[in-house]
Amino acid sequence: MADAAFFALAAVAEEIAFRGYGFQRFAHAVGPIGASLGFAVYYALVQAMILGSNHASVAVSAALGLVLSTAYLRTRALWLSWG
Repeated sequence: MADAAFFALAAVAEEIAFRGYGFQRFAHAVGPIGASLGFAVYYALVQAMILGSNHASVAVSAALGLVLSTAYLRTRALWLSWG
């Protein structure tokens, strides 16, 4: 149970970091497409710094960043990308 709570909190923290206020303000400044692409690249770069990452994991991170940004933009709710 403690592990599930830890990973749930870690996932929520990651969503707030990548699709929270910064993403919302960036989307307001450059538009939703620019913000989605920019934060997908940013998310992939951060994931690339993890020990043991490779080109495939970075590509998957970029694709996942686009999907999660789209999920946020469609609903305007962080809970969807967190779930």
